[in-house]
Amino acid sequence: IQNPKLNGIAILPLFGVSGFVLVDADTNKDITGNCKKCRDSSKSLNVRANVFGNVSSVELSIEGPGNYKHTQVENVAPFAAFGDIDGDFFGHEFGVPGIYTVTAVAFTEQDGKGLASTPYTSTIEITPAEAFGIKEFVLVNADTNTEMEGALQCKPYVCLGNDKETRYNIRARTFGNVNSVILSVHGPIAEMQLEEKSPFSLFGDIDGDYMGSPLPPGRYNLTAWAFRNSKARGQRSRFSMTFEIADEEQGTSATPAPSPEPSLPRVTPKPTFLPTTRPSLAPTPMSTPAP
Repeated sequence: IQNPKLNGIAILPLFGVSGFVLVDADTNKDITGNCKKCRDSSKSLNVRANVFGNVSSVELSIEGPGNYKHTQVENVAPFAAFGDIDGDFFGHEFGVPGIYTVTAVAFTEQDGKGLASTPYTSTIEITPAEAFGIKEFVLVNADTNTEMEGALQCKPYVCLGNDKETRYNIRARTFGNVNSVILSVHGPIAEMQLEEKSPFSLFGDIDGDYMGSPLPPGRYNLTAWAFRNSKARGQRSRFSMTFEIADEEQGTSATPAPSPEPSLPRVTPKPTFLPTTRPSLAPTPMSTPAP
């Protein structure tokens, strides 16, 4: 940004925007350096404007691929493009990778009024998101913490023996960047669990010591949703299967009542951003400082 001059001497502004910081809205931590995974299109991100001088409000606007445009006026620091509550940042998943232009103007009064600073403009690169999801389900003996590889894939049914007291769990193996998983089972028993730490399992665990439940004979519909972000937020991927446990005393599986196809459980998400409070201020064309 070029400062105005008086008789050849540069006049330093008394207030304005000095730069931008990209923020991970899930952790409320600044993203520094050239971390491409930290800027992928599935991440919940925010942009904070740093200011100097007597600033009472800042208008931030972001434009990018697909005619994307977002504008917000912030009256309280930190001045963030998608807002915050006491430093707990709201976020936005850009979805489309590419170059986004960020512009901010500082004002001496609330609600974008009073004297305005020179617009400050920079760019951020949003990178493509890597593939993620659930690879398979694994049956676990919760009493011994032993994974029973391939047991759920046995046909025509899974045989667990005559021991009706053994507790079992089911683990979802994931790939890619997965930060939370919802597991749900319907059949002779019904259970739903939100897991935010690996191993992601239906009945949970404490540091790898699995909790569990006996699995009565019958047919089970097992579904899991993997999420990019914590607390079942962000992009998701679904994986499901049906398996049948035999009633060994009868030599066949029990006939279950039909189970409906499960839908994604309702999870109250963190708001994405505060509503726009005023129309966009068109940025003044200018040179772009280094990010």
